[in-house]
Amino acid sequence: MASLALKCLKMPDGLIFLVPEQDDGQQKIIASAVQVAVNDVGVYIRAEDIILPIFDELLTHILKNPNVQVWIVAEGRFVEENSITLELDRDAILEAKGVWEYRKSRAAKAPA
Repeated sequence: MASLALKCLKMPDGLIFLVPEQDDGQQKIIASAVQVAVNDVGVYIRAEDIILPIFDELLTHILKNPNVQVWIVAEGRFVEENSITLELDRDAILEAKGVWEYRKSRAAKAPA
């Protein structure tokens, strides 16, 4: 089952996503398996079974600052350690942004 980020922290050099730890504690992220994609509700990053939504107001920020940190957090731990740091492909972000903006414009023009 996919995990959805709990929170996104906007930092000067990119974004930090806090993701809940799964019960089995076996979440691993392989940088080569990270994708930037678009669905009906917006742009997102898929890292293995983790979904990191990129809301509209963050698209320009992530284009200029493509660094993403994913932190797997657990309720029972006070101290957390960075799980992985990624540098997203700017071309992939730009392409996803274009697809998303096109979809939004088409939806706005569609008759009710």
